[in-house]
Order: sequence, then structure tokens, then C-alpha cells
Amino acid sequence: MELYGYGEDSLTLWALLNKSQEILKKCEDDSKISDCSIFYRPSFGRKGGDDRAEFGEFDFIIATAQNIFLGESKCSNNINSNGLIRLHDCQINRHEIFSNYYQIWKTCASEDFFDKCKKEFPKTMKKKKIPNPNSKLFSNLIFVFQKFDALTQNQINVRNILLLFHLDNKLKNKQIKPPEEFTLIQIDAPLIEESKSSFFQKLKFKI
Repeated sequence: MELYGYGEDSLTLWALLNKSQEILKKCEDDSKISDCSIFYRPSFGRKGGDDRAEFGEFDFIIATAQNIFLGESKCSNNINSNGLIRLHDCQINRHEIFSNYYQIWKTCASEDFFDKCKKEFPKTMKKKKIPNPNSKLFSNLIFVFQKFDALTQNQINVRNILLLFHLDNKLKNKQIKPPEEFTLIQIDAPLIEESKSSFFQKLKFKI
């Protein structure tokens, strides 16, 4: 079977299925990927803004016994002439919001999470609303945090990583600068098959 994908979403899925152990090694995490939990495009609401509780979707999250890796993915054609990779403010804010919720989660019992969020969350995220306790967003947070708890043994080590897919070899020796507080992980993308209108990646998956 030949499977073709387009853009960063398909490359992210390919990398999680084929390169996860390599990603952990580059992050200096010696966990076995078989002992980890991976979330592909976990959703915390598609809409956003200070007047809403939703804060979007990560491209991926990898949870190990040592770290929680919050991931964004970009292709090398997103690098500007100065070697910078820029993320939108909403993407950077998503990492801060999620980390704040997780910090609160680790300091209270699950049944007290909402009440503690009401008290503590506005101290660091003054404008952002918190989700209704009966909302899908709130239940998604709890689901993910409970999965973390099964792995992390009360560790609170959240790291932001930017997964960069090289579409060719032109930029491999260039000094590339990720956003502040992000660790850059570079991966060679699989073969690109060109067409007149767009390009698709021909992906090989371990099924």
C-alpha cells in the first residue's frame, strides 16, 4: 500500500510512528518509547482568545517518566532569511496555558482541580477564562493529566519542543533559531514527490 500525506500534519504522524525514539534521544530522554504515551493533535478547543477558555491543539504531546514534551511541528520552508522559525502568539500561549493547568493539577486532588483553577489560574493568566467543569475541554484536560500521572510519578517537568522537518538539504548546515524556551529537534522528511500544483510526501508507516 502506498500512503501519501500533505504538509505538517501527515509528517508529524509519520514521525511519531517512525522517529519517536530518535526524538527522545535528541531531547536527552533515555525512556523507551514503548513505556511512553503519545497524543497526536490533542484538542483543547479550536477557538481561542482571552474571552474564551479554549486554547487550541498541540501537534503532539509525548509523555515519559521523566518529561512531558509539548510539541509543535514546522517544515523547513518556514525558516526566514535570518534562520528564525516563528510561531504565532496563540501557539506560544497554548504552551503556557497548558503548563499552568498542569502545575495546578499536580498540587491538588482531582476532585479539587476546578476550584483550585478558579483560585490560582487568574494569578498567572489574568485574562484567560477557565473552562466550565462540565465542558469537553475540562474533561480533556483531566483525561490527559491522568495519563501523565500513570507515567510521571509526580514529576512536573514540562518541555516545549519544535519538530522541524527538512524538506531538502539546503538548510541543514544553517544556524537555525527556534522560539525562546523551545528545544529544536530536526528530522529529515521522507521523499517529496513534486506536482505542478503542490507536493505530497510518500510516507512509510510501521503498522
